[in-house]
Amino acid sequence: MADRSATAGEELKVLKSPNLILGTLLLGVVLSLLNSSMVNVALNSIMEDLNIDVDKITWIITIYLLTYTVIMPIYGKLGDMFGHRKVYLFGLSLFVTGSILCSISRSFPLLLFSRFIQASGAASINPMSLAIITHVFPADRRGQAMGFWGAAIGAGSALGPSLGGFLIDLGGWNTIFIANVPIGLIALISAYMTLPKVKPQRVFERIDILGAGLMILSITSLLLGLTYGESIGWTSLTVLFLFSVSLIAVIFFIYRETRISTPLVDLTLMLNRTFSSTVLVSFIQMSTMISSSILMPLYLQRVSGFTPSITGMIILFQPFITMLSAPFAGKLVDKFGSRLPVIIGILAIIFSMFFLSMIGGDTSYVYIITFTGLFGLGNGFCSSPLAAAIVGSVKSDRVGSASGLFNMLRFLGSVFGSTLTGIILKSRADLFSAAAHPHPEAAAIRQLYLLLALINLIALFSSRFIGIEKRREKPERDSLL
Repeated sequence: MADRSATAGEELKVLKSPNLILGTLLLGVVLSLLNSSMVNVALNSIMEDLNIDVDKITWIITIYLLTYTVIMPIYGKLGDMFGHRKVYLFGLSLFVTGSILCSISRSFPLLLFSRFIQASGAASINPMSLAIITHVFPADRRGQAMGFWGAAIGAGSALGPSLGGFLIDLGGWNTIFIANVPIGLIALISAYMTLPKVKPQRVFERIDILGAGLMILSITSLLLGLTYGESIGWTSLTVLFLFSVSLIAVIFFIYRETRISTPLVDLTLMLNRTFSSTVLVSFIQMSTMISSSILMPLYLQRVSGFTPSITGMIILFQPFITMLSAPFAGKLVDKFGSRLPVIIGILAIIFSMFFLSMIGGDTSYVYIITFTGLFGLGNGFCSSPLAAAIVGSVKSDRVGSASGLFNMLRFLGSVFGSTLTGIILKSRADLFSAAAHPHPEAAAIRQLYLLLALINLIALFSSRFIGIEKRREKPERDSLL
């Protein structure tokens, strides 16, 4: 086995440049993030063009989130069995196909189906790229590579809104999907040519179809319950039924996954203190990030009276700082391990949320940029070190499964953050309005920022359990595919 690993490692060194492989993977990551952030800008144009009611337009986002979330861990397992390269290429091809279908969709049902196809492919990009980076880069360079991976996430999020608005003004909402196609084809050809072909280490296992069905049923029912609860009431029969189905499904899912020999999701990973602590911190970080992305635009436009263009410029500063700080955080991981940069990042998030809880109608944009920038710094210091902590806490033949489960739970954090922010914001604003507060929305936004600061204290406590990864002189690389 040692000889085989050495041979595979020598092949990677001679035939493939790790930096070229990293660049190829980052192109796919940026593309998937660009797509997600551009669609948010296009919702109003799609609603007007296809004559869709406002209560239905959100399904363009919801169908993508649901599909992305439930398929991600399945891709993780498939990557370990059939090879991360093959699964990455398949997912990227499916994403390009879905983008083509989205661009030609002229009806709401076809657009929803196309978004389902698109999300089915996009769900492979993050976990497979993370797994490939883990095997290509040696331990003493992996943190820096993860840093660039985090910077790619920041770049995609930062460029999406402005690029999406430009494309929509240029040729309508279809152009945001058309733009995915040539970039996706370049990424696909580059991946086919650069990603090394190495035999997977893990043997073939049966896919737990029943487990996949239970997981999909549980998560879908829960998200639908949260979605409908705000509009039709939390005690309505429909919502209670959805929550009951979700609870029953998750109980059966856990029972099954802990008793079969080839589980879909390796729940024993949650017994690993580093893994579970990292997942919790990442869940809270993603919830905070999506919550702030909802609160800040509302504050800037509805409270401060900034125009949409100025709002976009102010918001752009946060992911820009994330993009710049992520590679530096990766270097800290290589030198000190994941724990230190994560703690620094969470402290930055806590302080930024606390000072943003003091904003008012006359707060200067310099103050806002300063502390949203601090928030961006915190995200940059958290994202790639958390990913490094995950892959450093498991054996090489479980990296795909671990990254799939990690990304699924991390992505669920954004889903729950988005849903709960809307619910709490509306309820607090209504309460302040009933109390004749002069600025009910501003008061509600301030309270939510303070709540986010307090919630991140939990993440700060949990970060102490994130271990400093052990360095391996010769990491196993023969399970790349």
